[in-house]
Amino acid sequence: MVTEVLAALDRMTEKAVESSDWLSEVGDLAENLAESEDGITIALGTLGSLGMLLTALLRIRGINERQRRYPCDIKTLMKSDNHAQSIQVIDIGRGGAKLQSEDDTDIGQLIEIRLGGNWVKGKTIWNNNTFAGVAFNRTMPADELKTLIGNYS
Repeated sequence: MVTEVLAALDRMTEKAVESSDWLSEVGDLAENLAESEDGITIALGTLGSLGMLLTALLRIRGINERQRRYPCDIKTLMKSDNHAQSIQVIDIGRGGAKLQSEDDTDIGQLIEIRLGGNWVKGKTIWNNNTFAGVAFNRTMPADELKTLIGNYS
């Protein structure tokens, strides 16, 4: 039982670094433990405490990453609803970017931005008459961001 919990925690930590969808791993482990009679209270209590600690650490880390934005001047394309338009990326971070475009994008609109030869998926989280903020669907790897800002800053 303890070995299962430790293995699940290792998987959760790996998944937490890769994505924010690690909570499904906690749910799967809880279901497996619920089927077992030995140590369920201790295992779930320990798992719950470690899950809360990991969530708090990830939130602290995520807030710091979102605050780090790098000014840039990337002229590129954005696709949304089968429509492509020219945009300028004003600043960029691992979790998102500030864009300038002639066309408005609606809040919640799913988009793709051409960055460094790849299409990066995201969602518009704010906009005004000139600018829009986009949250990427995945955290951009640090080396990829460094390449981008090195090429365009």
